[in-house]
Amino acid sequence: MQIDQEVVLSGRPDFLRYFYRTAIIQRLAIAIWRSPGQRSPQALVDLSGRCQLRPICLQPERSGFVISPFINFGGERGYFLSPHIFWRAGRLRYANDEIVLSRGRADFDSCLQELLHSANGKSADLGWHVPPSPKNNAAVNKETYLKMIADAVAGIKQSHFKKVVLSRTLERPLPTSFDVVDLFDRLCEGFPGAFVSLVALPEIGTWVGATPELHLTMGADRLRTVALAGTMPASRIDVVWGAKELDEQAIVSEYIRACFQRHNLNNVDERGPETVRVGDLLHLQTTFSTNLGGQNFTALNRFLLDLHPTPAVCGLPKEAALRYIQKTEPHDREFYSGFLGPVGFDGGSHLFVNLRCLQLLSASAVLYAGVGVTKDSDPEKEWLETQLKFNALLKFLDVSEEGRDVALFSPAEAMSEEMPRR
Repeated sequence: MQIDQEVVLSGRPDFLRYFYRTAIIQRLAIAIWRSPGQRSPQALVDLSGRCQLRPICLQPERSGFVISPFINFGGERGYFLSPHIFWRAGRLRYANDEIVLSRGRADFDSCLQELLHSANGKSADLGWHVPPSPKNNAAVNKETYLKMIADAVAGIKQSHFKKVVLSRTLERPLPTSFDVVDLFDRLCEGFPGAFVSLVALPEIGTWVGATPELHLTMGADRLRTVALAGTMPASRIDVVWGAKELDEQAIVSEYIRACFQRHNLNNVDERGPETVRVGDLLHLQTTFSTNLGGQNFTALNRFLLDLHPTPAVCGLPKEAALRYIQKTEPHDREFYSGFLGPVGFDGGSHLFVNLRCLQLLSASAVLYAGVGVTKDSDPEKEWLETQLKFNALLKFLDVSEEGRDVALFSPAEAMSEEMPRR
């Protein structure tokens, strides 16, 4: 998308807050993100007011932000946000688009300037888009989840599938002082190695997350993806992965190798598995990269759709695991374990699996966490792993005096020998 004008801002540190607030007031779609290892966030607003499900396309000349749900048959379920207004490094860039968007820009600018000048240094009242018709986000108790895991293990031993990922939800009320942009900022500080995002669309609601898992990154001549499977607390002194965790990670790596082979992407450089740290958690990761060698983008889009969902968030074989998830989980995953990220910026696209995430409702947040189940899974340890993953976000959700004891279990429990090493 061409840029017809760039505006240099004063550099006021709270600008992003008012930029976000303007989009919410005008019922527009907005995406804010901070890439791994970067210090500064970026943001865009789609002025069309009609973000729609459309096929995923990674053409470099088409920039924007994609958010796609876990269930993504044929690639038709992705939302694409156009960068009609793009903010980065203290500069606003306006797209050269249809005439109707110039009127949208005028309305947006007017509202933004009014907020900036009326604030007088005080924070704007922030809200968020709430899903127009919330899906089922039913939580399960411990007894039910343990049975879900045990039944899945039995299914694996009967050769119904090799691995399946089962998730659960946790709903927590929001504090009266909750500020979604502050949450985004705290996640950026707490997870410097993660992809941190705040995505709000009137059509789907608002999702916030700090994911450790790259789905796919593609530059001018290179494609890279990772196999990530394995979690343990970073507080552990002895970082020793068990045979079960190594086997689970190998399942994901095997699947990714097969994807490269099916799409004739050769000379793949594979490195790992190695231990990586994101926030308070450690993970096992293997990196795959290859030279694109003039591959056409139609073929690369097919590779993307074949890659999702990997066994790291679904299972293997994919179809059998997916059917089991839909039959077993009582909630709709929606955008949890889908993928999201910027495409077509600076000659590259960077998509991440939507993990360590939450959805905002009107007065509460729904958190999602899952575990990979194999034949050697211990239901109790898998339950504790989901607790650990919930805690990774809960401590950032409420920083008020009364909300500091939101941890689901104590640090002593997190460091115990009974904690799952996966």
